[in-house]
Amino acid sequence: MRKLPLLLVSLFATVGITHGETDSDPISATISQLQKIGQDFAQASQLSGSLGVGNSSKELKELADEYRDYSNSFASLNSYVQNGNYEEAVATIRRWMRRTHNKQVQQSLGNLLEALQAQRKKKVEEITKAIDEAMTKASAALRKATTADQAETIRIDLEDLRNDLLGSGGRDLQRLSNRIQRAVNLVDNWKQMLGAENEGNFAEALTYLNQIRQLRRNYNFMTEGLVSQEEISYRSLALIEKQLKEISDPKPDSPVMKAASEIMGSVKSGKDAQEATIKMARLQSIAGGGDSRDFQTINTLSQRLSYIARLQSLLEQKAYQQALDSGYPWGDPVPPEKSDEVRLNLIVAEQKLMALAAIYPNASLGNPKNGESLPVFLKAKAQESFEAKDWPVLYQRLQALASTGGGNLQQGVRAYISGSQLEKAGLYREAIRQYAVCIEQTENFVPREEATAAASRILKEHPDAYSGVRE
Repeated sequence: MRKLPLLLVSLFATVGITHGETDSDPISATISQLQKIGQDFAQASQLSGSLGVGNSSKELKELADEYRDYSNSFASLNSYVQNGNYEEAVATIRRWMRRTHNKQVQQSLGNLLEALQAQRKKKVEEITKAIDEAMTKASAALRKATTADQAETIRIDLEDLRNDLLGSGGRDLQRLSNRIQRAVNLVDNWKQMLGAENEGNFAEALTYLNQIRQLRRNYNFMTEGLVSQEEISYRSLALIEKQLKEISDPKPDSPVMKAASEIMGSVKSGKDAQEATIKMARLQSIAGGGDSRDFQTINTLSQRLSYIARLQSLLEQKAYQQALDSGYPWGDPVPPEKSDEVRLNLIVAEQKLMALAAIYPNASLGNPKNGESLPVFLKAKAQESFEAKDWPVLYQRLQALASTGGGNLQQGVRAYISGSQLEKAGLYREAIRQYAVCIEQTENFVPREEATAAASRILKEHPDAYSGVRE
């Protein structure tokens, strides 16, 4: 077998790089190095042909394999880099590094990999900052928006931002793209809400507002900071007041609305709502088409009555958790100054309390004041138990509060009760652990002083319990 000429061996071994050719951008500089390597590969291949070196040479076969791999990989890598798709570029580099045996190629790819990862991190940070600023601007504009067209402008701006910044970013920027998409979905619902409100269709506007509320729940109450829960509640109450203003101001000569008023006046309990729902459905068929003001008003009243009737049915079936989970179809149960609405909301509160009393029989809840929302009422009851140091009742009331969306505040008192039971059983080490869990809680309604005193008492009376806790 003929030996590979010395010049060809030199080219294959080093694929020399002109070190005088540098670039201030490490990515561009390394791409230039790889281009020079490719030129040297080609030169070596051409030289081998001109010298008549046989195809059986192992060195030439390795050279040909390296050159073919280079040709297949460099074009894709360069394209990914130029388009800013660093994730695919990094994947290509890693695959190439596993295959190549050329030290210069490995060194250049390693340098490029390090530069791309640094650039990708910088790019993500810059895009995140730009999105944060855009979200702040969109939030302020959305709160000021009064028409659907104004909200549409905000939505278009967010979509343009996503296309400009994330158009070819690859999967590594998908989280940011999803963030903008959630904001776009929220703005779209806000636009629909404003359009319905401006057309006087307040029931439809409330539907879109409830969809926004659901978006917050689906994403752990994070809708990219565009709207707060307080803003949603404020809008909901304003829409309800507009809706009830229409309901409470019917045409004086409308016999349909007079009949509706009589039906509503007869509803004093959940059982009354079941019969009233049937009567209101019959009246709705008399009120005319969907464009009739009487029809829209009666439709709104029917929704409220149907909801109360459904809660009553669930209570009779002893489906108490379903009754608790059944959301209000007309927004937050905060009653405006309208007697019918106050009465309906009070009935709903009573029904929810019946479900809570069945699930938590030892909570001793009682009844809220007129117009008092369930979370506010239950927090007040929890405060009573906390001040009385009635820990079992406090635990039950905090569980009831959590069931109505008032927050999970029961971990501390639960740990304290568990620690007390373990202490009585003589399991002092386990008791100290539970007292420690109680003390660490940061929310309200936590018996920290009592837990601290109990732990200190155990450590004083049973000092050997401490070693077990440390372990």
